[in-house]
Amino acid sequence: MFVAVAFLKKWKPGALFGEYRTVWRVRELRLLALSRLCASMIFYSTVMVIFQRERGLDFTQMFLLESILSLAALLFDVPTSVLADRIGYRWLLLLGRSLELIGMLIWIVSYGFWPFAFCSLLSGGSIACVSGCEDALIASSVSVAQMGEKAQGDTTPTSGAAFALLGAASSAGFFVGLAIGSFFGAHDATLPFIVTLLPMALAVAFTASLGKPKPAEVRFEQAEQMEQREVERPGVGELLRNAWRLARRSPALVALGLAQSGAFALVNAIFWYNQPFFGHAGIAVFWFGPLTALAVGCAALVPLALPAVTLRIGRRGAQAVALLTPGMAYIGLALALGMRSAPLVVALVALLVSGAAWRDPLISDELTRRVGVRGRATALSTLSLLGAVAGIALNPLIGHVGDVGLGAVGFTLGGGLLALGFCAPWLMEKRAGGSSRA
Repeated sequence: MFVAVAFLKKWKPGALFGEYRTVWRVRELRLLALSRLCASMIFYSTVMVIFQRERGLDFTQMFLLESILSLAALLFDVPTSVLADRIGYRWLLLLGRSLELIGMLIWIVSYGFWPFAFCSLLSGGSIACVSGCEDALIASSVSVAQMGEKAQGDTTPTSGAAFALLGAASSAGFFVGLAIGSFFGAHDATLPFIVTLLPMALAVAFTASLGKPKPAEVRFEQAEQMEQREVERPGVGELLRNAWRLARRSPALVALGLAQSGAFALVNAIFWYNQPFFGHAGIAVFWFGPLTALAVGCAALVPLALPAVTLRIGRRGAQAVALLTPGMAYIGLALALGMRSAPLVVALVALLVSGAAWRDPLISDELTRRVGVRGRATALSTLSLLGAVAGIALNPLIGHVGDVGLGAVGFTLGGGLLALGFCAPWLMEKRAGGSSRA
């Protein structure tokens, strides 16, 4: 309360929005933001399970598709980085958006596992193409704009405001798609996928409008590419060797990174299983989207309380709460199957999603603190790779549990989170003096 009052006293809306207006005036940044907004506007997420079940997939296959997507993004990451140096970031970004649109067209007419698996490969390739290219274009566009604005003596755009604008565009697009997608799905499970083609096509159009780089941008990108060649990004093989060395040197650190990935996979599964839980409770498909958006909105507010909580119960205590809460919510969903209470199911899903909101900030901060400045980027990339591999292996198992039944989902996934809640916090280091409080 006091923090909010102090913030409002110091907040200057004119200065804040003025910075974003400066960013918006840069054509390249404006097009990137519009492209991100449209690309994030997916209307099908809240009826994905219904659609895939109609097309002959079970839960094991659904989660296996996520593993294929993650594996493709991992394998294509380095090749697309090399391709970006050869053809330019704009063309690779356009390729990524185009692959996304082509994959959706195939997805709509697919039946059976293998066509969907091919679409997942395309999606993984799309993620690999887009990943990093937007950041590079932001840096390039901001640099060019700053040179031009300084010559005119105007306010210059900053990369921080540009990244924030793209993040806001992504969140806005996701929320819109999440909130109203099930309105289309209530009529036909395929309709949200068809509607999603429109924002995807707009994302391709905005990306294609980025145009050719100006001479100053060409010099900037060439300098950036030379710098990248001087400091080569490690490939998957080197990261695996680094992982082995890191595991021998800091097993607790690796275990903590794997715990983060495992907890993410278990909690993230609710965005598939919420749909059958909602359906079992008698909730109409029409409400799937708004109710899921409500849960995501609660999760966006919960992290604001993290500093105050860590002062009272410490970082370990906060991490335990962030793992135990969704675990108990999963078990509550299993127990609620016999009650068929819609309000209870909605409350438990919201508790599951929002209760886990502290987990990633706490573990990410712990990993960053414990990795030395020297070699930090390589170590964090290594931990990220291990986490991706762990998620790829865990996803089909999570899907298999769903094929057993919703009760098995609640008890198994909830039990896994409870186990992590009792073990993972003790992998976090204590602060000086024997206290783990932040």
